[in-house]
Amino acid sequence: MFMKGGPVILAQCWRYPDWAMRIRSLFVSLFLLLIAISFGHTYRSDGGTVLINEQPVFTLKSSLDGYTPSERAFMIVNTLTDGTIKLPLTIRSARTGTWLYAGSTRVVRITPAEAKAHGAVTTELLSKWKQSIEAAYALPPIKASETTTSLGVGATTLVSLVGTEAQEVTQNVGNTEIAQIERVMGGLRVVGKAVGETTVVIHTPSSHIQLLVKVLPSAVEKVPDLMVEVHGDPAKAAEVQAVVADAIMSGLKTAKDARIEIISALGRRIPAGSTVTIPVKVRVLAPNTIPYTGTVPVKVKNLGVPKEKKVDRSG
Repeated sequence: MFMKGGPVILAQCWRYPDWAMRIRSLFVSLFLLLIAISFGHTYRSDGGTVLINEQPVFTLKSSLDGYTPSERAFMIVNTLTDGTIKLPLTIRSARTGTWLYAGSTRVVRITPAEAKAHGAVTTELLSKWKQSIEAAYALPPIKASETTTSLGVGATTLVSLVGTEAQEVTQNVGNTEIAQIERVMGGLRVVGKAVGETTVVIHTPSSHIQLLVKVLPSAVEKVPDLMVEVHGDPAKAAEVQAVVADAIMSGLKTAKDARIEIISALGRRIPAGSTVTIPVKVRVLAPNTIPYTGTVPVKVKNLGVPKEKKVDRSG
């Protein structure tokens, strides 16, 4: 029966190519579905760090059996991607070290040298890595490191993306005049272009999330050219410091309701007739702005000791 039925089926397939193509398409679809089920996680290494679903799970710091941390991480990723990894994870001790197993597959071995490099006890380090791997396997299709990110005009920040579909992300930006969004390894690169807000919709094959981008003005509107005068021969350091601090508090152009903190304003003795520049490190905070931390230069000119006015005693 089998031999007899074979040619008939082939003849039917030949006679009805559309039906045959549908069967072929069905098998391909089922095959791809099985692959998606078996390999529903992504793996890669970055130096000595192993990432599962774009989530860093552990970092190797010591060489072992002639392999560098980067080479070891690469080999571990190859082991993870072969599809044989099964939960739960277990910790087992052996003569060659302590191993972390996934089912019957060895994932990573920790030696005393590796534990020492991390400043930890071997079992504690493996337990930490075990929890980290389990958390990575439990990730949803997509998850962002933050739902709202704030930055200044011209500034750049990275929003990390993790999840089982984090490598298949596309994004739609509501207002491209506010922010520039670029897909990079590990997440989204956000560049502030103009003050305002925009929403970014992050899509994956089976899910989507939203990110709110706020581009805010700086707490310092302008760093002015500040110059002050002192008197003395020489001017004392404490007096110079006080004058410089006062110049910052009164002359720095800030946003409304700003709070200025002088981190350092080191005074110095200034000879009469000399002009020096004192760098003043400041931190400025204001509502609905990006905090400013930077150095403001203040020029200090010593006019010397004022001459006493002559008193006219004639008459």
